Amino acid sequence: MLNKSLSFDMKELIHLLENGEERLIDRLYHYATELNFVKYTSTLKEAWRISIEGLTKPLIDALKTNPSIPDFGPDEDYEKDPIASFGILEAKRHRNRGITLGMFLALMKYYRQSYLDLLKDKNFKKDYEDYCELYINRFFDRVELGFCSEWISNPQEKLIEGLQNSNRLMTNEKNKYLTFFESLPNPAFFINLENKVENWNNSAAELLGQSIIPGAKYYSEIEYDGVPSWIKRELNDFVSKNDNEFNFEKSIEIRRGRKYFNIKMKKMLDISTKFSGTIVILEELTDRILAESKLLESEKRYKNAYDRANFYQDVFAHDINNVLNNVNLSAALLSSEYQNNRNKVKIEETLEIINNQVERGAYLVSTVLKLSKIEHKNISLERTDVCNILNKAIEFLHKSYGKKIINVDIKKPKDEFWVMANELLLDLFENILINAVKHNKNNV
Repeated sequence: MLNKSLSFDMKELIHLLENGEERLIDRLYHYATELNFVKYTSTLKEAWRISIEGLTKPLIDALKTNPSIPDFGPDEDYEKDPIASFGILEAKRHRNRGITLGMFLALMKYYRQSYLDLLKDKNFKKDYEDYCELYINRFFDRVELGFCSEWISNPQEKLIEGLQNSNRLMTNEKNKYLTFFESLPNPAFFINLENKVENWNNSAAELLGQSIIPGAKYYSEIEYDGVPSWIKRELNDFVSKNDNEFNFEKSIEIRRGRKYFNIKMKKMLDISTKFSGTIVILEELTDRILAESKLLESEKRYKNAYDRANFYQDVFAHDINNVLNNVNLSAALLSSEYQNNRNKVKIEETLEIINNQVERGAYLVSTVLKLSKIEHKNISLERTDVCNILNKAIEFLHKSYGKKIINVDIKKPKDEFWVMANELLLDLFENILINAVKHNKNNV
């Protein structure tokens, strides 16, 4: 039998309790799951942590205040007992939630057992362990006595009133979170373990072409069995793995056309497994994807324009230099002829060369301007007489090379040929003819 007159330093037990919260939660959850208490408990681990914290704090305070065994007698006033006050508070809370006295006391036995398991696992010396075990037992006895005294101290009418108030609060709480869910701007789905959509919000209903009345799915008795086909494969793959989250981008064909989404899947944070399943939230990316596509197209277009501009610059500089060189030589020749009072015919020929070179320079400038316009606008096609355009190109060729003997042989079965073309057709013919003259070594 334990000698209660022994005095022990409770610092070791206090240290164990201060650092044992996670082990206590894990142990308690093990018992609650194994014995099916979880069907009436919170789904979130934080709620379990708070309940452990609510017991550990008064236990540590009691150990620090009075390390003696907290025995009790027949005339205890538990309302003034700091240890029993936790039980009294929990009695008020749980009674209004519809928890029975038996249900609470049953689970409280496993709270007690979790603390005793923590103690046993530490392997303190026998006398110290026995003393700590008795202290913990008496602590929980006081909590349970406080709970029971509060439970039986209220008349039936007050209990019913408390339940009614609690039900109203829970209904308002439910409505608040349902409103929050329905008001989300992104489509959201809750899909259970059977791959059935238990609920979707208003944005999701609009996406699927269902009723866009907020809450229509929640309050409807009609079940929507299957998940949308456009996430079925990814959902099955996600559910089969141990990952808690999965994000991917996908294009979806809906009634409003093709849309792009970032789809986020996350498994429910329910340690009780009552509400196991997957939350699916869609974030529309259509505007971003289209903007990126236009940006890439624009970058490509301006890169091509930049490359062409560099090419035109080189060609233009080369040809203009040739023109200027010819003009310079002709001017020098003209000056020489003038100073030497040579014949007028030679001077006129030189002036004609200068005029031809000036026209050629103007033609080069015009060509570069026309080519640059291609990058900035769509040039419309018009019904055009090919023979007429070709004759204009031949006329320009003769003017450009007035001293050369040029014969252009045209074979055509009829006088008119009509095509759909733009203003650049004339430039095309002129370039072909000019290059033919440039690179022709014959006299004619």
